[in-house]
Amino acid sequence: MKPWRQSFMMVLVLLAACTHTSHIALLSDGNLDGRSLAGVRPGRTLQGEDCGMSYYLSNAVRDALDDTGYDTLVDVEVTSTASAFPFNQCLKVRGQGVRSQDLPRTGDGQ
Repeated sequence: MKPWRQSFMMVLVLLAACTHTSHIALLSDGNLDGRSLAGVRPGRTLQGEDCGMSYYLSNAVRDALDDTGYDTLVDVEVTSTASAFPFNQCLKVRGQGVRSQDLPRTGDGQ
């Protein structure tokens, strides 16, 4: 292999990123005790992320919910991206916003 091709291939390998997407039904920072999700009417689509050397799902969810009035995400798509460079690693969330206090209570007559 010619030297320039070998260098080009090395650059491509270093710049390439691995991405994985998962679907999660519910992520919440609210109080869901005794609440039912049956018939939930989700609000607008929210997105958040946490990137860097270390990243956390909880930080990505808080980023999505910040200053929105929502405290829960439903039908969430979670995408993690990893690369050869630590600063280029991210965890992104995208889901529908819900207010936990708007969910109906179940079973205890309230």
